[in-house]
Amino acid sequence: MLRSLFANNCIAAIRENASPHAVGCLHKVEFAIEPRMSSSSLYRFASWAVVLALALLSLVPGSVRPQTGLPGPAEHFLAYFLTAALLGAGKRGTAYRIAVAVSLSIVSGIFELLQNFVPGREAGAFDFIVSAGGAACGVCAIAIACHYMSARKQRCD
Repeated sequence: MLRSLFANNCIAAIRENASPHAVGCLHKVEFAIEPRMSSSSLYRFASWAVVLALALLSLVPGSVRPQTGLPGPAEHFLAYFLTAALLGAGKRGTAYRIAVAVSLSIVSGIFELLQNFVPGREAGAFDFIVSAGGAACGVCAIAIACHYMSARKQRCD
């Protein structure tokens, strides 16, 4: 109710004159009536849930960790590939996706080092390399997919 009353007053002010107050008011109206994506909260929650799951699965004792039946390097690659793809799909832009790949690579290194202190787990440089490669490939895959989707959308419009 307050937003619509405020918006109506601003629109009336803009119609009367183009004073600086009216221009400032227009920006407030645009912000107030900007549509909110309900999926953005779900996406943020899913992103953090996946990162938390990655941390938990990396740092639980070996006897507690679920087994997928895949070889260890394949598990590492797939986990970081999917996490990077999910995080990389959140925003467009090369800088953001590079930051995702670098951050996940750093995190995988930290998790590998911390595994030295977890019973039944052992750290490995090869696991780190495979995890970092999975993160890089996941970001690249989503960047390519977004590029082709945006190119296709422009052709369709």
